[in-house]
Amino acid sequence: MGNKQSFHAADPPPTPPSTGRFQYHIPTSWFLLPRQPTSLANPLPTNHKRYREISGFFLKTLPNSYILSIQRVKNYEQYNLFAAKHEALSHNEGRPVALRMLFHGTQKTTPEAIIHSAAGFDPRWSHEGRWGLGAYFAVNASYSDSYAHWIAGDPNGPKQMFCAMVIIGESIDLSPNNALRMPPPRPGKQGRCYDSVKGKTGGSEVYITYETNTAYPSFLITYSPN
Repeated sequence: MGNKQSFHAADPPPTPPSTGRFQYHIPTSWFLLPRQPTSLANPLPTNHKRYREISGFFLKTLPNSYILSIQRVKNYEQYNLFAAKHEALSHNEGRPVALRMLFHGTQKTTPEAIIHSAAGFDPRWSHEGRWGLGAYFAVNASYSDSYAHWIAGDPNGPKQMFCAMVIIGESIDLSPNNALRMPPPRPGKQGRCYDSVKGKTGGSEVYITYETNTAYPSFLITYSPN
């Protein structure tokens, strides 16, 4: 991708202990959240490290927007499935595969439907895009703004999008191909495909995943577009 300008995953990827396994732990920040299995935390304070980090990248391409809140998402079942997916891919590679924080808009689907589900960003519910039927995540918030969810369907009201932790793993840069239903096979890796597809559209690099639980909706951003 050249000179990446990304920010670290909200919950760092695991490091392999001496046993060779990749182990996940529930993020320590969750112990400060409500005890329900699934919940949306109170808004992060504006001086919080994560708030400053996420808002900085959000406003980089949406400088005229006003952030109303950034909330952390807690869903034990979805996170565990996401962690298991990352652990399995990391085990196959012999090292932790790449994670990246990216933006995602849900259009008419309410963010709550993703927050409270086990599958999370399920490509089966996606519309066919330029790289086929998958879940699309953007480096630039300006791209996801076009797909952001209008609260209560009010085009004059605030909008919402996710800042998601995405398993990009071994990614391949492809030209648009709307017939894609999965990444292509990896040369020299019998039976193995790339973990994600990437491309450029709408002024942003985008990553596309084609399986469930390859991304976790770490933060929900609520904002006024202008």
